[in-house]
Amino acid sequence: METIKRSFASGKRLKRIEGVTGWLMITPALVLFLAFVLYPAISTFSLSFFDWDLLTEREFVGFENFGKLFADERLGLIIGNTLLLTVVSVILKVALGFLLAYFVFRLRNRFGSVFMESAIFFPIIIPMSIISMVFVILFSTDTGAINGILYMLGLPKVPWLSSASMSLWSVLLVDVWKGIGFFFIIYLVAIRNIPQSYLEAADMDGAGNATKLFRIILPCVSATSLFLVINALITCLQLFEPVYLLTRGGPGDSSNVISYYIWSVAFQERDIGYGSVLALVLFVFVMVVTIAQFAISKFWVHYDE
Repeated sequence: METIKRSFASGKRLKRIEGVTGWLMITPALVLFLAFVLYPAISTFSLSFFDWDLLTEREFVGFENFGKLFADERLGLIIGNTLLLTVVSVILKVALGFLLAYFVFRLRNRFGSVFMESAIFFPIIIPMSIISMVFVILFSTDTGAINGILYMLGLPKVPWLSSASMSLWSVLLVDVWKGIGFFFIIYLVAIRNIPQSYLEAADMDGAGNATKLFRIILPCVSATSLFLVINALITCLQLFEPVYLLTRGGPGDSSNVISYYIWSVAFQERDIGYGSVLALVLFVFVMVVTIAQFAISKFWVHYDE
């Protein structure tokens, strides 16, 4: 009986030590979360009820800032730009990332495979500031290399960054070129991790490449696709750097998106209250989209049992 009591006490002490150790292990991440996620979120929510220009005292205005949403004539176009950019960017990144990964997976030349992996992934490690500087030169209407090629082909020059009809697509091109390497490498790892027994069984049954692609590879990487789609949606809805560095949302609001608009309202117009309301709108929208993706994923995502 005494032995059982000692064993029970020892087990409780071990669990207590494990609990303390666990809390100590997650403390750094918890501190970072509280300092850089939770506290800013609470501050943003509280600031949405104040009129503040960063220079004078805050003035409590209640829900007045929320009322500005319905009177903001620019907001509709900006949200439309954001949704268009997000939808097209997600489709291109996911589709091209998978197609490039499948192509490299099928490539039998080792040197060619390594070269393709390095070349496609390379833009990920380059800072957006440098990429934007390069594309500003490439997109130049008069001296840019892209318009130079169009001129040699007998085609008219395109004002990539100064045209209301092209500025948003130019930002989209830079965003896709910069980000596609991440989708490519994640898909490539996922495809290579598919059990070879699945593909060998398909070969024994005489299945063609198309059958293996649609019946084996795509279902096996569907969980990876869910992760990448959610990642792309959140990233694109918060897109800021290429807009700021390439077009500053112009001309007019033709390439303006919600994240850049939040920054310009809060720090250029110094309307912190309304900027906080816009940030809350973006937060709610991202949360709803993410939850919706998880809700519909059960219809197309397959997990290994």
